[in-house]
Amino acid sequence: MEPDFVSWRWKADGVYSSKLAYHIQFEWSRRASFDKFIWKSDALGKYRVFGWLAILGCCNTADMLAIKGCPHNPAYALCAGPMEDALHLLALCPFSIVVR
Repeated sequence: MEPDFVSWRWKADGVYSSKLAYHIQFEWSRRASFDKFIWKSDALGKYRVFGWLAILGCCNTADMLAIKGCPHNPAYALCAGPMEDALHLLALCPFSIVVR
């Protein structure tokens, strides 16, 4: 009769590694690397630049225009919701969700 053998499926040779176990445990909890996501995409350059500016909070949305003291529409024109900001415009607005 052969002795029992325990094999760890996360490594090709089946040998347990605490370093790899730690890496696997926290793999999904790391922050997303948006710079790689945006700049390595197949999108046109102008869309990558827009995405990068949106992540940095540099788009001239109504909230940013208010901070700069520029004239702006206080109500969001597409859904008559709260003041326009990049997050609402790109992800939360019901109109934007339908248009995507």
